[in-house]
Amino acid sequence: MRRAVAVFVCLFTALPAPRAAAQSERSETKKRLEAVRQQIRASEQRLSETAEAERASKQQLQNLNRRIAERSELVSLYQKRLEAIRQDEDSLRRSLRQQQQQLGELKREYKRRATHAYKYGRLHDLALILAARSINEMLVRVHYLRRFAQQRKEKLDNLRAASRQMKTQRRAMRRKRDSVRTLLREADRERQRLSRLRQSRRAMVNELRQKQKSIEKNISKKRASKKQLQERLERLAERARRTASEEASAPSPERRAAFERLTGSFEQNKGQLPWPAEGVVTEPYGMQTDPVHGTKTPNPGIMIATDPQKQVQAVFEGKVTKIDAMPSLGTLVFLRHGKYLSLYGNLSMVYAGKGQTVEAGDPIGRAGTDGEPRGAGVFFALFQNGTAFDPADWLRSR
Repeated sequence: MRRAVAVFVCLFTALPAPRAAAQSERSETKKRLEAVRQQIRASEQRLSETAEAERASKQQLQNLNRRIAERSELVSLYQKRLEAIRQDEDSLRRSLRQQQQQLGELKREYKRRATHAYKYGRLHDLALILAARSINEMLVRVHYLRRFAQQRKEKLDNLRAASRQMKTQRRAMRRKRDSVRTLLREADRERQRLSRLRQSRRAMVNELRQKQKSIEKNISKKRASKKQLQERLERLAERARRTASEEASAPSPERRAAFERLTGSFEQNKGQLPWPAEGVVTEPYGMQTDPVHGTKTPNPGIMIATDPQKQVQAVFEGKVTKIDAMPSLGTLVFLRHGKYLSLYGNLSMVYAGKGQTVEAGDPIGRAGTDGEPRGAGVFFALFQNGTAFDPADWLRSR
């Protein structure tokens, strides 16, 4: 880029050379200009791709944030379910402990009664009945023995039921524990996935920040380049003005009179100048705001969108003082109108030659095509004493 800038600075400051040398220099300049244009197009393509990647990264980041939120909610749900199962497990454990205590008591009672029956058998019951002193006492003892036998049977049934219930409770406990283990494993897997997603998110954010820094740096360079372009245009206009003033201040009264006449005539036609080409103004004069990044850069002229290779004409009579080229404006033609200077840029072809005198409406070249720096159209600017001003105020209303 610095080499290209140096080339154009040399072009603006070089003194006239012989015809053969000038043609050779012009051919070399065209080659370098084409190389610079290719570099600019490649840079703009990379900038477009970077901007598209930035938008895609932001969309991916939004999707990733949504996925992280969903998984965080799922982990929270697992934790709540796990806590509920743990509470159920504690309740079941307390219930089992009570069942075990009751079962132990039943076993001990059954053991005592079984030991008693083993020692005394049925004879003890019969002896107890026969030892009664009366019939009533005998009946009471028979009722007591029957009731005792019934209670013993009920105790045995309760023992068996408690044993079955214990087995059922133990199976439920195992199922609960299996469910807890499954939920724990699933929650752990979700946490691991969430951790990987967070790492991916951090990496994406860092990449996005690097891309943004690169884009901002590129924009800063383009703004600086455009500012330099405006300054060069103004210096060229000032140089042409000084040359014109020197010619006008020459001893020849005829030349001075012609200079003053041309200046006055140009000023009298303010608001009545013909348009350099038929088209629509797409970039007005003044500070321009980038629609994507919001940056502001000065525009020393207006950009008129036209059909490709549309004829470009002089807006007023004058003399071709310079034909040059710039990376952002393509081929340029400067016309001097006394103290004023008109500039026609982004040309695909040039008809006029340096030093040639033209009249208003004379063709000086053709507008750019899609291959030019500004696409299909012509760049037009006006200067007075090296200072740019809005050309729209001088052109005829349409």
